Amino acid sequence: MNGLVFHFDDMRREVNDFSALAKRFLDPSAESCLKVFADQLHIIRGKAPLASKQPGDSSKEYRWEIPADRALRTKPSRGYERGKRKGGPEIYARITSVWVIAPEPKKSNRDVPRRFRLIGNASVRVEWVDLSDQKPMGSWRMEIADDASPGTFFHAQILGDHADPPFPKSITVPRLPCIAPTPMAVLEFVLGELFQDEWEKHSINPSPHMESWRKI
Repeated sequence: MNGLVFHFDDMRREVNDFSALAKRFLDPSAESCLKVFADQLHIIRGKAPLASKQPGDSSKEYRWEIPADRALRTKPSRGYERGKRKGGPEIYARITSVWVIAPEPKKSNRDVPRRFRLIGNASVRVEWVDLSDQKPMGSWRMEIADDASPGTFFHAQILGDHADPPFPKSITVPRLPCIAPTPMAVLEFVLGELFQDEWEKHSINPSPHMESWRKI
């Protein structure tokens, strides 16, 4: 158990606010994907055990996730260079995520737990996909480690899915230090990379969702 604790309401607000903020940069399917992602927290919250009657079940874990078969997609872009320069192939990002979490035990049947705890790894995976042939161009993960993991607690890994190079699945190093990677913080980073000029202009425009995101 890595000890990190998050508030249900804060995390749901983070997902909902950023979904609205980033809508123009995301595939139309992303709206329903992120709604399901936020709603999962409500469902997990409702499964919190009673502290007094189920002490052995107080750390029951659940997967809060964006699964591979319903991956979050951005719109395609060649804007991953600044100014008049454009990138090469037109690509988009596929994002999946899994956090293994446990809601705090509730004090009574009427109680609503406020927080959840990370129980194991928390991983967000980003994959670049070539729009022309739908083939993956590369991937990386931004993660929060569990107690058994070596190296940096908040880290990124360039880790493939197969045994062949480059970056074969069997070689898990290096673990590169990074900021605390909540799923929406990773998505913001991805949009800033894929749509460099557009995202910069969008992010400085005042709006209720942007002001809320800045506070987050």
